[in-house]
Amino acid sequence: MHIHSRTKKALLTTLLMICYILLCRYVLKIDTRSSASLFGMLGIYVAGLIWIVSTAHVSKKHFSLLFQSGFKSFILMTFLMIVFFIIFHKLNRQILDDFIRENNRMIAESGNKTPTEIETNEALLRSYFVPMTISFYTLVLLITGAITSALTAVLISRSNK
Repeated sequence: MHIHSRTKKALLTTLLMICYILLCRYVLKIDTRSSASLFGMLGIYVAGLIWIVSTAHVSKKHFSLLFQSGFKSFILMTFLMIVFFIIFHKLNRQILDDFIRENNRMIAESGNKTPTEIETNEALLRSYFVPMTISFYTLVLLITGAITSALTAVLISRSNK
């Protein structure tokens, strides 16, 4: 199967990342906040970007043209993953509830907070959990995408000289 379009490759990579997250959550019962889930998703992301940049159909294998191909792809992939994560967290409220339950247990065990302070902390967590999670994933995907695209473009442009 030959996929020639950069957009189709980015969509396929994003679909694989989404399938991996869903597999972790619903089949393997792995917490989506775990490092295994994050690194697996990032592995798919990096492999997809390398695939996209290394097979870019550009007239000359110059760094700028190769990086541009990767840049457009990682922006699209990041956007789609953020939309997915917003929907995913809105549909899976138990992720937030589990996080708050775990946080409340740790605070109660430490004995440093009153029940009123724990309730106030819970309300704060409810208000910023999803935005903070989305911000984290956005930052990680953008930084990883930029580094991967740049390194792949440098290696390819130098190997063609």
